[in-house]
Order: sequence, then structure tokens, then C-alpha cells
Amino acid sequence: MKINKTILALGATTAFLTSCLGPQTYFSEVFNTLYDTYFPTQDAQDRLNMNYRVDAEIVQDTNVYTFEVDFFGTGLKLVQISPATVNGVETTRTLTVIYDYAEEGMFASRTYANNPTVTDKVFEAFDDNSFDLFNEAVSVAEATLTEEIKGIINNQATNLVIGGQPADQDVKVYTLPVAQFVDLASFEDVAGFVPTELTVKVTFTASTTAAMFEIDAASTDKSYSATVELSNPDGLVASNFLLTAEQKATYEGYAA
Repeated sequence: MKINKTILALGATTAFLTSCLGPQTYFSEVFNTLYDTYFPTQDAQDRLNMNYRVDAEIVQDTNVYTFEVDFFGTGLKLVQISPATVNGVETTRTLTVIYDYAEEGMFASRTYANNPTVTDKVFEAFDDNSFDLFNEAVSVAEATLTEEIKGIINNQATNLVIGGQPADQDVKVYTLPVAQFVDLASFEDVAGFVPTELTVKVTFTASTTAAMFEIDAASTDKSYSATVELSNPDGLVASNFLLTAEQKATYEGYAA
């Protein structure tokens, strides 16, 4: 019977790594843990109802955007800082939006760095477009993490290419050779262009189930980088984010 030399080589490599490095945690195990912990979930009304925090910084060419999102089950809080131009002056805008499911609406406030004493506050009832930003993010996640991609990640050969990390090491770091496994054109929805170069590094802290993804993409004339941190699963308390009755009354358009 003909023996597949590639399978023999992979088996020998696995045995070598296990004997020399001790018990290893491969990326597939970490991926499945993160997928089960952080993949977006929705309630019967298609509203996001998970519980954890996301911190992100995205750099597109020279523009920097930062996001803080706290999902707390009965709503969410978004803080976005982005470039802005006001009356010809370049500055940054801070947008804070609290999605309050019980109130069926959003409490939004806006300030500019060059005029921080002025804050615009408004309440808006939910409409068909209120969750577009998050629905788009879910769609990108679903389109990126297809069954095919999950199958590749959970493949023994992929584990060997990425390499393991000591099982007893709390912080584990993996560098993913993405281009070896997927068509970089699939990242156009994320980066806004088809990258010719792409690196992804994942840092996982086992004791807290926290993760950090560092993505760098480039083409001949465009660049994109993102750092996304996921943390505090099932640890957020809604009362720490929802507004009091007195605070809600300061928002234009809100009626108790």
C-alpha cells in the first residue's frame, strides 16, 4: 500500500514538537474558544445581546479612528473618535451613543476637540437603519468566517504551520500566515481594497479569555491597520452604562 509521505512528515513533525516543547495549545483551540465567546448574538428582535467589551483602533492611510463598544445585553454603548473638519479647521469628533432597548431608542451626544465645552445631545427612536453599523460588522464576520475558513483553521496542517504555544503559558501569541490559506481579495470588505500584503497577529490571555487582533494590510498605494481587543466576557453590568432619568431629560427629543 502506498504511504502518503506528506502525512508521514506532518506526523513526525507533530511528534517532534510534542516531545521537545511539551504540551502545546494550537491556534485552532484558541479560535474555537474565541468564536464561542465573542461571535455576535441577537435577540428575537435582531438586536445584539452579547456581553463583553470591544476596543478598536483603525488607521486608514493617515486617518485614525477609535472605537469603544460595551455590549451589556439590554443595550450597548458606543464611543467613536474620528477625524472631522469644522469651519475649515481639522479636529476630531467624539460621538457617544447609548442604545437603550427598554427606551426603544438611542441617546447620542457629540463634541469636537476644538470646542469641548459645547455638547450636542439628542434622543432618537430606533428605526430600520439604527443598527446598520453593527449589522454590517456581523455580515463581514459571517462572510469572513465561512465554514470553509473554519475548516482550514481546524486543520492539523494549519496548526503545524502556525505553530503551538506552551499550554501552561497564560499569554499566547500566534502569527497567522493568512495568504497561505485564503484569497486576500476576501479582505476587501474589511480594508476597503484588495491587499497585496497582509499580516495578522493574535494575542490570547487564557486567564481572562481576552484577545487582541493586530491586522496590517497594504497595497501599492493604500494601507490599513487595525487593533481590536475583546475583553470582559459576561462581566458588564447594564446599570453602569444606562442613563439615569435626570440624565435622559437633558437629551433633546426625549420624553419620559
